[in-house]
Amino acid sequence: MTYTSAEKSEHIRQLQMMLRTVSFADENVPRIVPDGFYGSATAEAVKAFQQAYGLPPTGETDFATWEELKKRSKTAAVYHSQPLKINPFGSAVNVIKKGDKSPAAAIIQAMLLAISEKYPNMGNITVSGSFDSSSEIALRRFQKLCGLPPTGEADIFTWNCLARFFNSLNEY
Repeated sequence: MTYTSAEKSEHIRQLQMMLRTVSFADENVPRIVPDGFYGSATAEAVKAFQQAYGLPPTGETDFATWEELKKRSKTAAVYHSQPLKINPFGSAVNVIKKGDKSPAAAIIQAMLLAISEKYPNMGNITVSGSFDSSSEIALRRFQKLCGLPPTGEADIFTWNCLARFFNSLNEY
């Protein structure tokens, strides 16, 4: 099989993308633009990477450099990416109510606690994972604030309103 110039260019682009990912986590590695061409900028970035991670600083990508770069770029990608979203609420038919004990109840309490720092009339909220009377009261107040029926139970509509409201607290 022949190693085509298109394949070579794609491998160089992969190398450059890994270098770029690492450069966001390590200022010793210059940030380059992936272009599929192994020019002086790529060679300098490879050399800087090799120096930073205890490899012979040749500027050439050997197997050891490639493997270390793969490992470091995966780590950098995890730590320097957008946070993953979680869905502790479960299905759209799930309802969290007084007496429930669950991670979703704890998250609802944590969101209500954060909201209560801006809107003190929510009441006293303790994050315990056990949806108690004070959680129910706080949730009723929140539902009223959002124009939802103040049931004190968290259905999908209340969950989504809580999530949007909570996320808006963290926006700049």
